[in-house]
Amino acid sequence: MKCFKKLVSFVAAAALCTTLPLLPSLKADAATPATFYVKYDIDMNQWRMQTGVDGWNDEYEGRELYYLNNGDDRVKDGDIVVVLANETGETGNTEIKINSHLSNLTINRAVAVVHAGGIDNCYVLGESYAAINGDVTNAYVYDDASCTFNSNVTNLNLISSQNDTVDSNVSVGGTVAYASLQNPGGIIKEYYNFAAGSFDYSNTGGLMTDDSDFSKTGSGPAATTAATTTTTTAAATTTTTAASTSGAYDDVPKTGENHLAAWLFTLSALSFAGCLALRKKTVTD
Repeated sequence: MKCFKKLVSFVAAAALCTTLPLLPSLKADAATPATFYVKYDIDMNQWRMQTGVDGWNDEYEGRELYYLNNGDDRVKDGDIVVVLANETGETGNTEIKINSHLSNLTINRAVAVVHAGGIDNCYVLGESYAAINGDVTNAYVYDDASCTFNSNVTNLNLISSQNDTVDSNVSVGGTVAYASLQNPGGIIKEYYNFAAGSFDYSNTGGLMTDDSDFSKTGSGPAATTAATTTTTTAAATTTTTAASTSGAYDDVPKTGENHLAAWLFTLSALSFAGCLALRKKTVTD
């Protein structure tokens, strides 16, 4: 009986030892940013949104833009918004208003006016026509896209992904701390400290800003590290699908994850067998 009581105590201790190490990991997990897709529905003649899907689901009509800022599934700080193109290019007159601070906004070959409470990374892909309202930390404008940033931009990168010339049309209503022109070979030119409302780049005339409103010398991108043409292109493309690979290995046991439990319970079984043998020997004697 005493042996059985000791065994129960040992098993309980084993369970406690294997459970406690798992508790801190629950607190350490960070919430994964949600991705919201916005697209103009031609048949309904209005913008619609979807979330919780891997890209836009044509079988589901989505919800009104009202839900971007309301309800349990609303856009929260750090989330991602992707504005998608449609087959005919029609986009209506509705502005897209988002109250939260976005970690990522991608305009994917669409015509859109977007209001946000700040954006960490903004990607405006080729064939897009956009107006962005809200301070942007890192902005990437690709190929023949046209974009007006009505607020401040910390780092502005105009990128040609396929040729040597930069064909974007970009203006900024606020200040620009750093601006670069890039092609597949890397950075072509860098500029610094643009006065508010002075940045103006044309695909026909190049940088149109007066020399007195900016500097040609500086120490590189402000606040964050500028991404190369290759990495930013990949990031912008990947954003349109927003597929997360973090759960791909969830079913694969991690090294050392469950070995302690196995050893302790094996030892418990051996102890139990020993107790039975000892008890049998005692009864026989």
